[in-house]
Amino acid sequence: MNPFLSVPADPGLSPDFGKARRLSRIMTIVLAIGFWVTLVWLAVQPVLLVWPTAGGWGRVGAPDAVIIAPASLPFGPRAGAVLAIFVGVTPWLLVLHHGGRVFANFAKGQVFVQRNTAHLRAAGLWMVVAGFATAAEQVLFNLAAGVRPIGRQLDHRPMVIILGIAVYVAAYVMAEAQRLADDNAAIV
Repeated sequence: MNPFLSVPADPGLSPDFGKARRLSRIMTIVLAIGFWVTLVWLAVQPVLLVWPTAGGWGRVGAPDAVIIAPASLPFGPRAGAVLAIFVGVTPWLLVLHHGGRVFANFAKGQVFVQRNTAHLRAAGLWMVVAGFATAAEQVLFNLAAGVRPIGRQLDHRPMVIILGIAVYVAAYVMAEAQRLADDNAAIV
């Protein structure tokens, strides 16, 4: 077995937690890969300011709408488009980071610890922000590309916002469960 994936068993956890531990290790790796790929992709975006290509890199309006070629845009609108991409992608980068930390702690058997709850809360908060940032990215990109009106084809993500709120609330429930467990352990 891969030594990176193996973690000594925690005697305080149920033997049934082993499956959750294995899945948490897999999720840690998947989220880490997603984080680094997204970070590299985001770091390359400013290259479009000085070295535009002939291919398209942003959609205006609905998913089946026109693809804007960066070479066709002057420097100012290209800069606005890159800024729009940063606005839309940065919250997702933070979701990947905090989500990865949550699952890394789960893989270590650290379920109800304060730092894990804080990472879960941060992941939920950034999911809510990302839901709004996706729409803001599209508006900023459309403005930079000179496309008006934005109108009915706005790409909004209400389910991401709802899921982010649910994760945020779950983090508070986990923190309260830990507090109750600590209080009851002190009584015994």
